[in-house]
Amino acid sequence: MRIAYILSGLPFGGIENLTFDIARTFKANGKAEAFIINIPGTGEKLKEFEDAGLNVINLYHDTRSLKVYRLQTAFKLRAAIKKINPHIIHTMNFSAHYFARLAAVDLKIPVVTHIHNTKLERHRHRHFLNRLLSARTDLFISVSKAVYDMAEDSHNLFHKKHIILYNAIDLSRFKYRQRSLDTAKEINLISVGRFRIQKNFDGLLRAFARIHAGCPNVYLTLIGDGRERACLENIAKDMGIRHCVRFTGYQKDVAPYLDEAHIFVAPSLYEGLNNAHLEAVAMGLPSVISKNVPSKEIVKDCSLICDVDVDSIRKNIERLITDPALYRDLSKKAGQVRAVFDINDYCGRLLEIYANLIHSHKSGPLSICRGSKTPA
Repeated sequence: MRIAYILSGLPFGGIENLTFDIARTFKANGKAEAFIINIPGTGEKLKEFEDAGLNVINLYHDTRSLKVYRLQTAFKLRAAIKKINPHIIHTMNFSAHYFARLAAVDLKIPVVTHIHNTKLERHRHRHFLNRLLSARTDLFISVSKAVYDMAEDSHNLFHKKHIILYNAIDLSRFKYRQRSLDTAKEINLISVGRFRIQKNFDGLLRAFARIHAGCPNVYLTLIGDGRERACLENIAKDMGIRHCVRFTGYQKDVAPYLDEAHIFVAPSLYEGLNNAHLEAVAMGLPSVISKNVPSKEIVKDCSLICDVDVDSIRKNIERLITDPALYRDLSKKAGQVRAVFDINDYCGRLLEIYANLIHSHKSGPLSICRGSKTPA
């Protein structure tokens, strides 16, 4: 089976990590062949995809190709799709949804539109086009119930079949161990993500400053990069905590950092799921996440849920630090749920979904795919 995965770039992020793990899993088990069409031909993770021997097709070499009025991009994408002749077209983000569904008109290839975020498209014309092009979607996949609810209103104008399929990770890269906390020693908090306002890292820094004032053996590591980095470093400097906050930049492999950490924190203002939280749970890390992080739908029992304000973030982190029994219990529960998001099982479900789509394209209405998740 050949699948064309369409992306609007390969920067570091959850969508790109998931696509990488899917393609690499299919390459290893030989059950499908993944072709990654990178429309602009850009992204920090491009070399990582190529070094892994994955099939990457770069249509262009700059982001101008992503402007929605550039129909030339749709025609070039259509030519690339026809050359691959895939059984399935699987799109991963807005620009990819837009151009792929234009390119797929009359190609008679099933299209999967994968929705990863609860954020609505800001531009009205892009939002309108997104809804209109749902006519060319055969199946919507949402990464959480929160995303499903948003997508039903904002994407699925023509009421196409829509399922929930929670993200997965390569568990072989994230080894579990039962954690305990010695408050007499150094305690490391960690958070991972692009440095954008949605991640609420400024709120985390302010909460950390209050925690560190009372517990000077607590430190914070922020893994990632982005346009907010200079602002965040200035906040840390102004609050007198720059010496105990580590900014690592983007890291290809976060497992060693998670392994040496004690508490994972994700105080986001909004999310689609949050793969970094799954990675932390897989390694047995107790977590503090905001109520806006939908990964709580599957790993709530090994996490404390906070609001997005500084005081709530602080109180929940301090609760973990001061309650060793709770800390050990959350770590134990993390080990009990990690198998739920195994990439091998995930790819098996994807293949069932694809096979059902191909069959229904030939014979009739799409049925619910065995093993996929549907909303309650």
